[in-house]
Parts: sequence; structure tokens; C-alpha cells
Amino acid sequence: MSEFDLEADIEELIERNYVGVTNFPNLQFFMKNYAKALPGSDGKAIQLFNYYESLEKKRSLQRELFQIRNGAGSIYALEKILGPKRKSALGNYEAWALKLLVMLSSSQKVF
Repeated sequence: MSEFDLEADIEELIERNYVGVTNFPNLQFFMKNYAKALPGSDGKAIQLFNYYESLEKKRSLQRELFQIRNGAGSIYALEKILGPKRKSALGNYEAWALKLLVMLSSSQKVF
């Protein structure tokens, strides 16, 4: 095994374990605090997120979802954060991100 192969393996290991933590902190926040509390109901989770979180937090989540929608997310990071069920439900993470973006933009904050 050459030095180049070893370096590539290390980079892949780092990507698998840490990329999602640094690239998608708001998505992790949403998953931990809303989506996991309501398993199988991303629509209800996004409504609660929209109701309780600030506009800044909402915009940050939208930016991260746009990144995923455009294919910028690492498959390892998305599998770690979102899990395989969300991918299998719609075929890929890009479609899931689009679905969530639509739900986020259509939900209204009620005072």
C-alpha cells in the first residue's frame, strides 16, 4: 500500500465520521430536537421547528437543505445525520431535501 492510498483512506474515514458535523449543524439540530421526537412525521416536525425557532435559524436550515438539494452533501454525512429510511422513502437525499424545503416554505408561523 502506497502513501497515497493510505492518505486517501484517512481522508475517507474523516469524511465518513466528521463532515456532517461541520457542514450541516442546523440540520443536525433539527433532526435531534424535532424529527427524532416525531419519528415518521417530518411534516409535523418542520411545522414545530417553524413555530418555535427564530427566522435566522429557519434561514440557516434552508441554506443547508439547498446545499443538499444541489448535491453538495456527502453521502456519508447524510447517512449519519438522516439515516437510510429517508433516502429509501424518496429515492435519494436530494428529493427529501426538496420535500422539506417545500414544507418549510409553506408552513406559516402563527402568533
